[in-house]
Amino acid sequence: MYIIALNGSHNEDGNCQFLINTILNDCKAMGAEIETINIYEAVMDSKTPFCTLCASKCEGACYKGTKLEKAFEKIVKADAVIMASPVYFGNVTGQLKAFWDKTRGYRATKSFVGKPIGFVTCGASRFGGQEETIRAMQTMALVHGMTIINSGHLDFDAGHMGVSAQRPANEDEFAISRCHSMAKRIIDEIRK
Repeated sequence: MYIIALNGSHNEDGNCQFLINTILNDCKAMGAEIETINIYEAVMDSKTPFCTLCASKCEGACYKGTKLEKAFEKIVKADAVIMASPVYFGNVTGQLKAFWDKTRGYRATKSFVGKPIGFVTCGASRFGGQEETIRAMQTMALVHGMTIINSGHLDFDAGHMGVSAQRPANEDEFAISRCHSMAKRIIDEIRK
């Protein structure tokens, strides 16, 4: 089992990474190989950090041989994906949006179809746009035909849209419990 997390935050040690680590550590304890990709590093390593629709059929010319191409190939190989973003104006970070905009070629080859994916977000306040941010991430995944999973598990409850935290995430006990539930759900999805 290989599970990767896509951290859409520029802060490698921030709230989203704390939540990601909570999920991944549980997955690792259940036998998974884990990895985190810091999206801003991958996007900034490409020739142009955002899609310019340089060709009607995307062949990835702008990111060949970069961290971005390696990140996309890791998604292809992964058994499951976790996508995380802090709330930025009720949505995902610009880096995370730019990352997914560059996946046009992978969409054309149906490379991510059916891959389980769960979502994590953190905002400054309890109702700070977390559900809208998760909805934006879900939309990106649905366009690829990925299988959306939530934070529900039989050992917990039916769950919600994903893991939504209020910063500081390491003090949000409810969000932490959702991370534990999501980890079990991810492993169950992979084992199906």
